[in-house]
Amino acid sequence: MILLSRTLQLAFAALLLALEFPQGATGAALPAGPAEVEGPVSIALLNWSIRNPQRLVPALGGARVSVRFQQALRIDADDTARDLIGISQAEGVRQIRQLGQSTRVEEAWAYVPQAGFWVEIGIYGRDDLSLGPLVELDVALLGGLIAAFDRVDIYHLHPDSTFAAAFGVTTLYPSDTPVAMLDDTGKTAVGLAVPSPSDIETAIDIALLQDELHPSSEVRNHVVTPYGVVQYELTARGRTDIALNLGNPIRSLDSSLITMSAIRRAPFNIVRTADENAAMTIGGLIEALCAQLSGDNLSVVLLDRW
Repeated sequence: MILLSRTLQLAFAALLLALEFPQGATGAALPAGPAEVEGPVSIALLNWSIRNPQRLVPALGGARVSVRFQQALRIDADDTARDLIGISQAEGVRQIRQLGQSTRVEEAWAYVPQAGFWVEIGIYGRDDLSLGPLVELDVALLGGLIAAFDRVDIYHLHPDSTFAAAFGVTTLYPSDTPVAMLDDTGKTAVGLAVPSPSDIETAIDIALLQDELHPSSEVRNHVVTPYGVVQYELTARGRTDIALNLGNPIRSLDSSLITMSAIRRAPFNIVRTADENAAMTIGGLIEALCAQLSGDNLSVVLLDRW
């Protein structure tokens, strides 16, 4: 579950809108040094070219944070600093999948295709007693990335431990397992592989931030699970409708999308969907739930299946 609360979004929006975000700014190369470079710097966006992977671009002039260069993605409990990693998108996704096998908390990252780097954007990751694993987003840093780059891909993970507890097993079922072999509790557990209502709400908040800071940019959300990568984002129509009707209690598309996602992820719907096709596998059920979540205003697709 990934969170970007309305309160945080509104609080940081004022800060973000008061700043100027340079498009295509350049910065001086850092001197050669160890893999980890720390120190108080402006929240920095990396213009991380292949030839010079240690060039920082200050893009958010107000906030301060320690920046660390790392060789790989990791679950980072230190919210006073942010990890910056220069690896490919495919390698980053592979590492997130590995991390999901051993952690009980969630983490979040952003990948910037233009510059070829990952940056940790998750904060306050925890295993909540009532809500389960969740992570919040560093809104200021994410806003800076959206403002400065044409595309940002956001990733967070749903840990294996969450699925194991829901299935009531120690070893997870493979993706090609027929759902007919599962009881209703097991079928319901498969729903953890699609975005939660909180994930959808956060995607809506991010889309509003995107419209304020860089309307022509692309922002895509992803959740990495034991069964694959699901990409979800508001469609162009969805972004337009939400912006036009923001604050309108009669036409509240954001509430409708969140409610719809809660219904699609509800046990009765998952079990009913699974029972409609006796030959359906766990992977097939995830694809069916993604199709149910998708529509004119929201796109949800299972990109990678394993």
